[in-house]
Amino acid sequence: MKAAEKERIYELLKNASSWVCGCTAPEFKGEIPPFEDDFEEIIESPAKNIHSQPVENKAPVREASNNPQSAPSQKQDQEEQKLPALNSKIRSCTNCILSRTSAIPFPGNGVNNPAVLVIGEAPMEDREKNLLSFAEETDVLLSKMLSAINLSVRANCFVTTSVKCLPPQNRSPMKDEQDACYGFLQAQICYLKPSVILVMGRTSAQHMLKTDQIINSIRGKFHDFNGTPLAVTFSPQQVLQDAGLKRPVWEDLKMVRAKLQEIKPDYDASFRNMISGQK
Repeated sequence: MKAAEKERIYELLKNASSWVCGCTAPEFKGEIPPFEDDFEEIIESPAKNIHSQPVENKAPVREASNNPQSAPSQKQDQEEQKLPALNSKIRSCTNCILSRTSAIPFPGNGVNNPAVLVIGEAPMEDREKNLLSFAEETDVLLSKMLSAINLSVRANCFVTTSVKCLPPQNRSPMKDEQDACYGFLQAQICYLKPSVILVMGRTSAQHMLKTDQIINSIRGKFHDFNGTPLAVTFSPQQVLQDAGLKRPVWEDLKMVRAKLQEIKPDYDASFRNMISGQK
């Protein structure tokens, strides 16, 4: 069980007790106890209580080899096969109310083992028509932002969102909706193994870091997310609404580029090869 689910149960019990007694019961006074995720359970089964669909086009099972050099390759194949299974669970998810009003949930787009995992807030209305996860105008801007630091979903990047379904009227996702998708997001991070995580937008950043601080207080520096550097910046939607955010976003992107050059010096080789192949 995730920490957020434990907190929700605690709040429900507290509210029920207060309603019955007419006041807050002594055992519920004070701060909320510190709850923690049952992390192993999330990773092994990121979508419990979800009707999963069979995974199509499974890769053929390879015969066991006595060659010790084949072991890493077989392990890598097994990891890559987990992603289609996870995507199938995401697409069949009914964990929150968004599944009743949205189109099929959208896992995201990109490459395995990306240099950067970009996490936005939520899919947009016409995302089925576009390569990334957002509306067309936002996608164009995001692509330009990423390519400015040699990143692309076709080469070395993966773009997803903190909730996988479209909220009504493109509103920001609510906490319980993000909680419902959090296991999926953790599993994606575990399977994709990005070198850096870049979170775009206040709502997704606050949820990922479990904080109520404003975005200006948490951007401009790296946070540790289970051993992976995590940076925060404004979303492309915000930049389109306020051109004054272009400068701080560019500073955040340069910070991400510097971190990648430090921990993954050849991260942009795949991007350069992609550009060369398009010429």
